[in-house]
Amino acid sequence: MYDPTSLWGFLIARMKYSRLTKEQFEALHLEFARFLAALGIDAEHWKQLKEEKSPKVEELLDVFSDQVWDDVLDKAKYLEHWSKDQVLLISCEPQQMASVILKATNPPQPITTAAGWQWVQEQLPTNQVTLYQGTKKYTQDRKRSIFEMIRSGAQLSDGKKYEALRRFF
Repeated sequence: MYDPTSLWGFLIARMKYSRLTKEQFEALHLEFARFLAALGIDAEHWKQLKEEKSPKVEELLDVFSDQVWDDVLDKAKYLEHWSKDQVLLISCEPQQMASVILKATNPPQPITTAAGWQWVQEQLPTNQVTLYQGTKKYTQDRKRSIFEMIRSGAQLSDGKKYEALRRFF
């Protein structure tokens, strides 16, 4: 019997990113089914591979995860990284990351809360909130750099806060 999954063996030297979580796989179950179908693996064959604890199961999960990450990272435009008294807002441009950093001095509550963010907005014209901006060329390729930022705690964003605060410069 022809095994289409053997075609993927040469691609799987090492994952580029990280495997999706169980919850992410569950949310993407239709896309994963299409991925398997494109390789000629139907539900019965997939079930058999899992029951046999075939190493191909792990390989296919990794390849699919990398494909999802590649797609997400291609489309990533903005990131946010929050702490209790500062936020790093990033625009993921083609050749570099542009950032706006907001630091709050002694906020009455974490700026990650709605009340804390309201306080930040009220304090913007004062010396209680400091804004910085900068750029940094990607140290690796764009997608890998964005992935590392996400891995360190940044989250994908719609960019509204970045664009709003960038106007202060």
